Amino acid sequence: MEVGAFPDSNKKHSCAEWIRHFCFALNPSEPLKLAPLLFLPLLTNPDSDSLSSQNHPSLSDGEEQLERLQQAELTRMSCFLLQVLLGLTDEDLQLGLGINSPMHRRKLRLAIEDYREAENGRGLSKAADMDHHWVSKTWLSDVGLPQYSQVFHNQLVDGRVLNSITRRDLETIFNVTNKFHVTSILSAIQLLQMLNFDKECENRDLDPVVWTSHRVIKWIRDIDLKEYADSLQNSGIHGAVMVLDPTFSADTMAKALDIPSNKHMIHRHLYEEMKVLLNPARSIAVILGNAVYQSAHPKKRSFSDERTDIQRCNVSCL
Repeated sequence: MEVGAFPDSNKKHSCAEWIRHFCFALNPSEPLKLAPLLFLPLLTNPDSDSLSSQNHPSLSDGEEQLERLQQAELTRMSCFLLQVLLGLTDEDLQLGLGINSPMHRRKLRLAIEDYREAENGRGLSKAADMDHHWVSKTWLSDVGLPQYSQVFHNQLVDGRVLNSITRRDLETIFNVTNKFHVTSILSAIQLLQMLNFDKECENRDLDPVVWTSHRVIKWIRDIDLKEYADSLQNSGIHGAVMVLDPTFSADTMAKALDIPSNKHMIHRHLYEEMKVLLNPARSIAVILGNAVYQSAHPKKRSFSDERTDIQRCNVSCL
């Protein structure tokens, strides 16, 4: 098929073929980069000042009118493409667009859904601010698992995809075989959900639940265990897994720090320091987690719900 000769709209698979042709005509190597164009009507207004003379001071009246017409046509086409994409199945995305990776298909679907929700006036989700470069470089480094950076980057995991990742995804698609690393990543995702994917909240150093792996290492040095601190490099230990994972204990930390079992005084010291740090943080996390869950799943609370909350708050943290 020649470039510019789009498929017959009456053919059975014309939608997928039409989208595929459009994508690859724009960018043969990376068709997913078409997304910003597909959602252009949600980002710009053809009648806005985006095409004003201050941006194109040398345009004549005729040239400016032509550019406005081209912009309007692209907007109309983008609206059509968005509606087509919303109706495509996974098979259409795979066969029509040539997107073979299930994570790439998921990324496209989640982006489309996010933009569709934005049309209702609520704006894009906070997760949309987290691109796959930030997730694979900054976020995984903060989690203390930079060794998975390449696979996350290859799978184009952005904030929306991150919010959808399950334990099974990590084990089967990302090949994360270490069970604690799986728990670490899921705890970090849980924290992002609790913070509504607000990256700025992660910069607050007061609450241990938002501590990065680097901040945890600093804390280990601050409590006079600096000779063991470097053992936490690439361990996946960060504030969220320490606070949110109920199985994380002083023994877990001692094992990660590689403290010999016969160093009883050091073990006791670590236990006391973790108790002081984590008990208040876990109580606050339970309250915050309940508030976030209830706001997302409003329902009439029963006596058993109240009792469960009390039991959760009274569970020994260590």
